[in-house]
Amino acid sequence: MKTDLISQYVVFHQELLKEQTVLRKRLAQIEQALAGETAPAPVEAKPASLKPATAKPVAAKPLAIKRAAAKKMMVAKKPVRLFKNKMSLKEAILKVTAKKPLTKPEIIDAIKKIGYRSVSKDMNNSVSVVLYTGKQFKNVDGRFSPAK
Repeated sequence: MKTDLISQYVVFHQELLKEQTVLRKRLAQIEQALAGETAPAPVEAKPASLKPATAKPVAAKPLAIKRAAAKKMMVAKKPVRLFKNKMSLKEAILKVTAKKPLTKPEIIDAIKKIGYRSVSKDMNNSVSVVLYTGKQFKNVDGRFSPAK
């Protein structure tokens, strides 16, 4: 493990030194152009591969590739639209089960009828979490009602 980290460090250090050389040459060209001197010498292109052929660390990617991948991942996500409900899910379930015990599908239908909205893909999971967490509800033959 430590040898792998050391080899990665060596590779990154070599990459940075090469990039520093390229940047210094480019800066010299820019300074010559701004000073109005003769045409600057062409700068050698960035090496195609900065990694030595012998060392192949697992996570040694150039920083530009990592940034591009991170940016692509950030752009791909769509914002989630959250709904502002007047009451929490627990309060909604308490309200619909106050009159008579209901099964989970009946509870889901009833809370939708009273106006509770959710972005959850599976409302059954959300309702189950509320019903089985804590001791707010009692379950008698698959029908849930407030415990008190």
